[in-house]
Amino acid sequence: MRPLELRLRNFRSYFGDAFTFDFRDRRLIGIVGPIGSGKSTLLDAIAFALYGRTPRIARSTRSLIHQRADSAAVSLRFEVDGDVWEAVRSLRARGPSQHALYRYETDEPDVEPVEKVVQEAEVNARIAALLGFDFDAFGRSVLLAQGQFAEFLTARPAERDKVLKGVFGHERIDSMRELAKSRIRAGEFEVDKLQLRLEQAEQAIVRLAQRRTELTEAEQRLAAIEKHEARVRELTELATTAGRAATAAGDRLRELERHATRMPDPEDTHTLLGRAMAAREERSRLASQLAVAHSEMVSAEDRLRSDPHAADTETLTKLDAALAERAVRSREVELAEQHHQKAEARRKAAVGEADEAGERAAREAATRDHAESVRAAAWAEAQASEAAVHAATHAEMAAALRSGLAAGDPCPVCAQPVPEPAEASPVTDVPDIRAAAEAAQNRLRAADQQLATATADLAAATRAISDTNRRVEEITVELTGSAVAQAEAVQALAEVDARIVDLVGPGDAAGLRIALADEIARLETAAEHARRAWDDVRRRHDGAIAAEQETDRALGDLRTRLGALAALLNADADPPEDDPAALEAALREVREGWAAETIRLAADVERANATTAEADRELKEVFAELGVKTTFDAAKAEAETAVGMLAEAIQADEKLVADSEDLLDARQRAVDDVERFRRIAGDLTDARFIRYLLDEERAGLAELGSDHFQRLSSGRYRFTDDGSFEVVDLTSADSVRKADSLSGGETFLASLGLALGLAEMVSRTGGRLDAFFLDEGFGSLDPEHLDLAMDGIEQLVADGTNRLVVVVSHVAEMCQRMEDLIVLDRDPTTGDSVVMAGATG
Repeated sequence: MRPLELRLRNFRSYFGDAFTFDFRDRRLIGIVGPIGSGKSTLLDAIAFALYGRTPRIARSTRSLIHQRADSAAVSLRFEVDGDVWEAVRSLRARGPSQHALYRYETDEPDVEPVEKVVQEAEVNARIAALLGFDFDAFGRSVLLAQGQFAEFLTARPAERDKVLKGVFGHERIDSMRELAKSRIRAGEFEVDKLQLRLEQAEQAIVRLAQRRTELTEAEQRLAAIEKHEARVRELTELATTAGRAATAAGDRLRELERHATRMPDPEDTHTLLGRAMAAREERSRLASQLAVAHSEMVSAEDRLRSDPHAADTETLTKLDAALAERAVRSREVELAEQHHQKAEARRKAAVGEADEAGERAAREAATRDHAESVRAAAWAEAQASEAAVHAATHAEMAAALRSGLAAGDPCPVCAQPVPEPAEASPVTDVPDIRAAAEAAQNRLRAADQQLATATADLAAATRAISDTNRRVEEITVELTGSAVAQAEAVQALAEVDARIVDLVGPGDAAGLRIALADEIARLETAAEHARRAWDDVRRRHDGAIAAEQETDRALGDLRTRLGALAALLNADADPPEDDPAALEAALREVREGWAAETIRLAADVERANATTAEADRELKEVFAELGVKTTFDAAKAEAETAVGMLAEAIQADEKLVADSEDLLDARQRAVDDVERFRRIAGDLTDARFIRYLLDEERAGLAELGSDHFQRLSSGRYRFTDDGSFEVVDLTSADSVRKADSLSGGETFLASLGLALGLAEMVSRTGGRLDAFFLDEGFGSLDPEHLDLAMDGIEQLVADGTNRLVVVVSHVAEMCQRMEDLIVLDRDPTTGDSVVMAGATG
């Protein structure tokens, strides 16, 4: 497994999604930074991407989410045996996590995957198969995390064997053993199957004679059935034809019986015809009355229209409209007068406010002028006091410089020789001068404040003048408009009064309106009485029409029922609509035809049933003779099937007997194959072949690890040669010690020696270790052993392979030996990891 690229989002101390670490074309990388900067987190991310857990957190993986985020994600792209894979895992604070594994044809950006594995268990199993390690073996051979350098050294023999099997690909022997076991199971199944066929061949010899006898009997029965087939077909057809005739006649008879209830009752029919004649006569009588009432209504309406006072109806309408409009115009005049008076009052108040604003502005201008003069005096005083302070300070400095100078000394200002120095006069009043200057500055600041206040007050007064003048102008315009509106309202009221005079003349318009209304009401009342009389006759006439239509619909239904009943008899019945006698005669004919058809159909049913019974009797005799218990066709098909099946069975038995010798040979070959695969499976067990291989691997690892351990420990320690990885102390008469008796630094050197030896073995044998991740442990070494450890680490990438070695350390000497660094830092405010160098994105 060779890592290619690692991506992080909100993983532990890495907040955000802009963290990408590219390992392509990199071999020896140092991860450096202060404590808490996230160095070990990068190795945790690699372990989590591959196995869904980290060396420090196995189950509570939600704690890997950054504290300010609600989800996290890690993806690792890596290469195994030329294939490019990418493991992607995401966590959510609430909800299930997501796991996926993708395979790509090439390591190109944006390439589509050719294989995808989902679900956590499937992804974990596939990665373990690809890498050849489970999580524990990975942590003992590839990713040596903090505090876990010595796990391989102190692990039990079975745990060491698991690591070595994964590193050198010996788990393939497990696959070969399982394949041999599957071949054993398949061979045993084949033996059982052939044995069953041999037993079947022995049974076939016994069955042949019996089946030949059964075939002769079946052929004789089939011949007897075929002999009677023609008569059976004839009787069956006769019974079927008679049955169809009986069914058809019975269906026809039942249909007539079902529709017999629709036959009209003679008395009901006679009553309906009488009601229809009475409805026609009533409708005709009311039609005459309706014509008279309509004529009287038309005459009354004509009198209303022709009366000379009827024309005053339009005058009355216009007068009502004019009186209503006059009330509206009178209200408009009243409102216009009120609005104009209010506008005049507001203008008078606004003019007074403008005068007061002018007086206030004059007062504020005088105040500002006074403030300006006070400020000018304060400014002059401050300038003079500042100059006095400057002069006193320089005099004091000059006196200090002259003190202690002798003739010929260099001047501290210009570096020229000083002639006879002048005698310095002391300056004693500098503090008083400064105090006076500060007081002057305070008075200047107070004057500035007063001037600013006066200027602001003057500006406010000026704005008030502008505002009040604008209000006076606006109210003046409004006053002009209200005067115009008042005049227009008076004019409109005068126009309405003129229209009223034109309509009714001078005087009381309301009284004249009452007289006109009374005359019109009298004529309208007469016309209304005539309309009501006509409407009453019309309603009764409409009721007569409805009664006539109801009886017509009943007669129509009667004719429809008569036509449907006649159609059932295949007869015609279409009497004239206005001839009750013809309708009653047609109904009598249908009733008589109905009775005759019913008698005929009953006779047809009886004859057909007799024919069917005779045919069934003769068929029963034939079936009894042949022993048919179901149908004739079923009995024939059964006999034919029996003949065919017996013939096929005899043929199969004869072939089985003929093939029995070949079956014996095939069974022996299958037995031999099973025995051969049993021997192979037994030879490939862990207690035999793999144990032999692992003993060799452990011995080789002990030898190579001893060479590195002896060099790293400056010639003091080696491992024992028996593969138990106990420690030989070369400085103590080659005494043997347990590995857990070493100090912390010695344990680290021993573990590093084994890791270097394992890497060397992998390089020689073509194993799977293409990456090492070393996390700390170097702080326990002195400078000499630190150099030796670094020499060993550099050898891991000095053989020309594409192996990646990542070292996490804060030891300065280690960082100086590595040119390719990932430099991390810690945000002092948030504690987040900050990538300073060595990453992309």
